[in-house]
Amino acid sequence: MQKRLWSCAVLLAVSTMVFAQDETIIHGPSEIVTPVFRSMKNISQAHLADNRLELPKFAQRYVHKPKGKDDAPGTDSEGPYAIDESVFGGTIQAYTLGRGFAGPAPNEWTPPDPDMAVGRNHVIGVNNDDIVIYTKNGQQLSSVDANTLFNSNDFIFDSWCAYDPWWDRFLVLFARQQSPQSSWELAVSRTGNPMDGWWVYRINARLRAGQDIAQWPDYEKLGFNKDVLALHGNMYQFGGGFLGSQITLLNKAQIYNGQASTRYDVFYSGLGTLHPAEMFTMPDGQEALFLCAVGGGNQMRVRKIINPSQFWANGTEPTFESNNVAIPNYASSPGGRQPGTTTRISNIDSRLLNATYAHGVMTTGHSVARDWGDGLGSRAAARIYRMTVAVGQTPSVTTVTYGAPGMDYYFPAMQVNRDKDILFIMGRSSDSPATFAEVAVSAWRNGQPNPESATPVALGNSAYGGNRWGDYFGVGLDPTDMRTVWGVGQRATGGNWSAWIQEWRYSVRPGDVDLNGCVDDTDLAAVLAAFGLNSPLHPADLNTDGRIDDDDLAIVLSNFGAGC
Repeated sequence: MQKRLWSCAVLLAVSTMVFAQDETIIHGPSEIVTPVFRSMKNISQAHLADNRLELPKFAQRYVHKPKGKDDAPGTDSEGPYAIDESVFGGTIQAYTLGRGFAGPAPNEWTPPDPDMAVGRNHVIGVNNDDIVIYTKNGQQLSSVDANTLFNSNDFIFDSWCAYDPWWDRFLVLFARQQSPQSSWELAVSRTGNPMDGWWVYRINARLRAGQDIAQWPDYEKLGFNKDVLALHGNMYQFGGGFLGSQITLLNKAQIYNGQASTRYDVFYSGLGTLHPAEMFTMPDGQEALFLCAVGGGNQMRVRKIINPSQFWANGTEPTFESNNVAIPNYASSPGGRQPGTTTRISNIDSRLLNATYAHGVMTTGHSVARDWGDGLGSRAAARIYRMTVAVGQTPSVTTVTYGAPGMDYYFPAMQVNRDKDILFIMGRSSDSPATFAEVAVSAWRNGQPNPESATPVALGNSAYGGNRWGDYFGVGLDPTDMRTVWGVGQRATGGNWSAWIQEWRYSVRPGDVDLNGCVDDTDLAAVLAAFGLNSPLHPADLNTDGRIDDDDLAIVLSNFGAGC
């Protein structure tokens, strides 16, 4: 489609971020947003197919090898690093693979910008054109063009989606830009079943705390805490330059029930790609929304919006905290090399790619340049951050740059789970060893110094010739155990891109609350200490129903002594 390809070119011209040194915060209430109802049923059945790849659930493909050099952290002038030994035949994976299947098919969009979300029974995959609903076994149930869902012929782009376990809702977000108008296009499922219909909101992106500004959002994202939904956009002037990051807050109790809601805007001037985290627990004793960005080539910028839900409860406006933490130097990564061509896989710049939070840990990451000292110059590598974040405290940041000599790694998407493990999906490719762009997964166990070796889950079979590979991959935390992670990435097949959705996890012994491999008195005491609490993601909530009760106690007692 000529319109869409032209619009992509416009976005490419403005997508390189410039971080201003001065930062001010503008905040205040704005418009009242109202919904319309849309159904996903029978919108488009033309592309429905059973594209499952039959794999045993959590098939163990790899075994441990003796201690290797990627068991210990390395560091040099570019900071801490970990070498992916799978490139050299090493297989050090304690995580296991689950189901995997093809995601939304290629369309007229280049690039696709894939993302996904996982609920209790469904998976949703999105790209810059389509929203597709699957069962967890990969059977496609429905597909809808994004313009159809949002009832628009305008240019909509930068697909994003999530599942909110606090309220059992799916979320889909696009940006819309049709000068002089701009908006966030938000869809919220009415229930945890995405086939039951959606509330659709058009949220005016020209408004900033009630003031009309000739601006539009690029690289939009969404995040949430227990009570508040947050929309992000890198705001640009129509026909002008970069302005800053805007966070628009919405009251979930209203939005998730199809009601009108007053929004609350927070604008950070000069600060680019300020990711609101998807928060699966709340900070101890405090309601807050955490956000993060990088800047200056050596700085992690953490921002905190404190008590945002009080605006709707009693009219009290939130307060704010800002922390800038030094991190190892980073620079934008070179494009990924491919066999048989000088065309590289474009992996944009060094902006952060997503952010998730649970039990005090926030994770994020980006693509960076890394010279492995092999005489071949800089390669693309995945930089992963593990941050301890709390209200009133400066975050502590642990960093590792992940990759391998001779290979390029890009678009890492990270998810922290209930055990504070970080599981991530990424792309990788190389001219030598010949590796077409493929999708790989890995994991970084809580308490371990480094991530483990990667596992390729969807291989490429050709070079990709497009001028854009996309802006990100996506991940989601499975609410059935708050431990399993699903992700989507893309590979090069037949000269084009194709999406792949994958499930993987660390296995845990039932009843092992403290994760020491033994179900014993300590685990029993942990359940008894938390007994009666309503607390999603609490370690003692062994059946993940949000409450610590007799069912959790029964799990410990029925497995007592196992592994000891």
